[in-house]
Amino acid sequence: MLCSLAGCFTTTFHDVARASKFEYTDLEVEMEGSVHRSRSTGCNFTEILIRPRLTVASEEQREAGMGLLRRPSSRA
Repeated sequence: MLCSLAGCFTTTFHDVARASKFEYTDLEVEMEGSVHRSRSTGCNFTEILIRPRLTVASEEQREAGMGLLRRPSSRA
């Protein structure tokens, strides 16, 4: 499931960046999740951390890239 979420995050960021005409060099996404098991509900994620690592060509692009990473998706 975490791999699927990472893929969705990457694809969504790519679409948002393209719509914003923002060019970036690379995007790596590290995911971490905590799972709780119980007899009544089975296994559930209690926490999911997304750690994106965005590479840009210049320092000027850094703030714009950070803004896009923090931007909530309007299509969710």
